[in-house]
Amino acid sequence: MSLALCLCLVMSYVPLMSLTALGADVVVYINENGNSTTYTGAYTEVTSGLTTWSDGWYVVKGDVTVAERITVSGTVNLILADGAQLTANEGICVNQGNTFIVYAQSEDKATMGKLTSTGTDYNAGIGGNKGNDNGTVIINGGIINITGGKFAAGIGGGQAGHGGIVTINGGILTVNAGRFGAAIGGGECGYKNNGKMSSGDGGNVTINGGEVYANGASRAAAIGGGSGDNRVESYAGSGGKLTINDGYVVVKAGDNYSIGIGGGYGFGTAYGHGGEVTINGGMLLIYKGKYSSASIGSASAGDPGTLSINGGLVFYDNKCNLYSDSFDLTKDLKLEKGQTMTLNEGQTLRVNEGVTIINHGNVVNNGMILNLGVIEDVNKNITGGVVTGLNGVFYTEHPYKNGACTVCGATCTSHVFENGFCAHGCAGIYEAATETNDKYYVDSDKNPDQVYEIANAGQLYWFAGLVNGTLENVQQNEKANAILTADIVVNKNVVDNQGNLIGDGSDFLTWTPIGVDNINIFQGNFNGNGHTVSGLYFNDPKDDCVGLIGAGKSCTIKNVGVVNSYFGAVDDIGAILGFNYRKVTILNCFNLNTTIIKHATTTDGVGGITGYVSSYSSVNNCFSTGKVNNAITGAIPVSKVYDSKNNYYLDTSSKKGTFYGDSYNNFATTPTTSEKFASGEIAYLLNNSSPDGIWRQTIGEDAYPNFSGEKVYYGYSCKTGEFLGYTNELAHPTQPHYDENGYCAV
Repeated sequence: MSLALCLCLVMSYVPLMSLTALGADVVVYINENGNSTTYTGAYTEVTSGLTTWSDGWYVVKGDVTVAERITVSGTVNLILADGAQLTANEGICVNQGNTFIVYAQSEDKATMGKLTSTGTDYNAGIGGNKGNDNGTVIINGGIINITGGKFAAGIGGGQAGHGGIVTINGGILTVNAGRFGAAIGGGECGYKNNGKMSSGDGGNVTINGGEVYANGASRAAAIGGGSGDNRVESYAGSGGKLTINDGYVVVKAGDNYSIGIGGGYGFGTAYGHGGEVTINGGMLLIYKGKYSSASIGSASAGDPGTLSINGGLVFYDNKCNLYSDSFDLTKDLKLEKGQTMTLNEGQTLRVNEGVTIINHGNVVNNGMILNLGVIEDVNKNITGGVVTGLNGVFYTEHPYKNGACTVCGATCTSHVFENGFCAHGCAGIYEAATETNDKYYVDSDKNPDQVYEIANAGQLYWFAGLVNGTLENVQQNEKANAILTADIVVNKNVVDNQGNLIGDGSDFLTWTPIGVDNINIFQGNFNGNGHTVSGLYFNDPKDDCVGLIGAGKSCTIKNVGVVNSYFGAVDDIGAILGFNYRKVTILNCFNLNTTIIKHATTTDGVGGITGYVSSYSSVNNCFSTGKVNNAITGAIPVSKVYDSKNNYYLDTSSKKGTFYGDSYNNFATTPTTSEKFASGEIAYLLNNSSPDGIWRQTIGEDAYPNFSGEKVYYGYSCKTGEFLGYTNELAHPTQPHYDENGYCAV
């Protein structure tokens, strides 16, 4: 028998599964150059229990969720098959010296494979573990969603880790920074595994194509260096090296002391160097942080580094410019008021079919705009040059439908308010709360104080903007006082009767808390005046200081209930108050069916009424029935307080945990049952065992205390002398209580 025939007979008995090991299976993928190619060698199919990936090829087929952190060792090539979804719940470790390469099988968004990876605290979404630099990460395709763990980068270093080498050749990437880390680059300053403190520098990032959405965090660059450490005057992360050759890149800095591209925020004199930025092509849009003076450079006062722009369309610091003779616009572009795009002589901007330019700013056109899409120039601020329509559409007035522009949907010529919001859909336009100066007394000086009356949802948003300093042409006032004059409804049907979110939240108006952080912190008096706020919705897994009031100090919050709402954040979350800095009084407040979700595994800083509580504060006469995950015992944590008592919570509403150690365990709350709530007992107790007070409840109709029901009495009937217990009938706790003529002496 011939050798060839023998081999043929042997192969005929090999099971199909073993063809992979023999290298006979064929897998198609898109390579780094965007070309379809095939792999015929052995590979491993990824399963839920596979957490150590060594040298070789791996393929994801179908939906696979890996619960534990994945570790890459050597050079790992991962192919995301069409329709596949890999979810790495604790992220993917690629420490220095290792390489991780991702491929997709197609470029069709509808079928492209997906990868979602979320880092745990101190560890990158993809990249280094705590104290480790990132290795090499190469993304060639796929729909990629990455979120860094607290203090770490999205893609890059763990805490104290450098960004390593990151190359993006294709795919659609959304990369979210961990707290104080970069989206792509370094982690927050910290200690290396050798015990030495180190910055999280940006590393070497190259973008050759694809779509990249980099969302930064406070005190760090979105692409570049991580934050310094406020405990020492050193080690702010430098920007490293960034090269953009092509692609669509949107960079959004975090809100506080951050920057789009460059070095992290340093303390004292330790500033993050801006690094080396080179832009050779593509479309780059950079949006700076709230307290940053620039979009590119250093988040603080450090050396801005070097910037070289040799091609493409680049928007930063409110200016949009072409850096090549011609450019094809393949993505929508919106210029806001105060923003300017400039075309120089000899330059041509081609607006492709299906693409829209909305201009609320200015376009200085000294070249040519070739329009195959839609251009809306409502304010007629495209000046000079030639705009050729061809098959495109050019608007010089808003095409309104039902009062809203069908192109931009956000601009109207006059504001008509419904529930305090502009009925034409104008973002950030609210009906102002009513200022009063002669009706209410806040302090004890016997003089009336300035207080804002809030009668609808838009006015509540306006008051939040007043405190947070986000209202246009209105001076910030963190010490503003407010009083509700009506029940407020923001969204309807946010949660069901079990506290579960209805839908995915995309249809709800998102709430921005009153006092968003310890810089913009509420310091006034908020009096609910016996009213409720319902339908608040906030869900951001990387934000903190969340509640009706986000952050407060030296303030009073009283007589208000938060009902049927949903708050999700990473830390410092409560229905009434998220972060209590110090000297806060919370009185006569309640959480009814409001869900509190902490997007972290720790149990501190979350509660039904308030999250983190600092010194010299009090929480009195409050109750909570809302669902709380990762919660503090009693769902109403209170610590370091002068006076905190008479608080209650539904005994199924929270899990048990600890609160920043033993010194923070004075919760001053009482677990109780739904039967006791319904009986009227808790309403009576909340009024300090009296029928007189703000708390009411119509027994038999109201399941829980409120501000609008009937008075609750306890004791013996004033008519018959019969013992009634808790009742809405006039009663007195002692018997007899009649005078000598037989009349009730109450």
